Amino acid sequence: MKVYPRWKVFFGFLLCPSIAGISYAMFLTIEGVLLQNEALDFSSAYFVFLLLIAIGSFGFYSVPAALLGIVYAYFKLFKGWRSFLFVFFFSGLTAHFWGVIIDAVSRNNEGFPYVLFGGYTPVLLAGFSSLFVSFVVLPKKHEFTNTKRMG
Repeated sequence: MKVYPRWKVFFGFLLCPSIAGISYAMFLTIEGVLLQNEALDFSSAYFVFLLLIAIGSFGFYSVPAALLGIVYAYFKLFKGWRSFLFVFFFSGLTAHFWGVIIDAVSRNNEGFPYVLFGGYTPVLLAGFSSLFVSFVVLPKKHEFTNTKRMG
């Protein structure tokens, strides 16, 4: 009998903020090239920019990502539509409320910066990056025989 890969699930979901940050930076780059006709310079500065976005988003969202990784490993999620829906919505809502909490604590009158979809940007980025990670790190149920599951 195999043991549930708790560490793989935890570290996989811990990387979600970096995946979301890189995806967002790449989307904004493609959007700038296609819609605004900006020339794209693939210099080392662009890759440094992607690295800084990944580090910044990891630094900002690492606490909720770690907590979600613990929750998902505790519930022993497996690949399945219920697990995918749970991960998508729970991650999105957590990212949204984390941004609201940080915005309230920082007492910044300008508001949390939402560039693309207004207040839904963190929700969509967290939801889809967590959905992607769940496809990669969650194990299949048939590999485990005596494990209770959600999903």
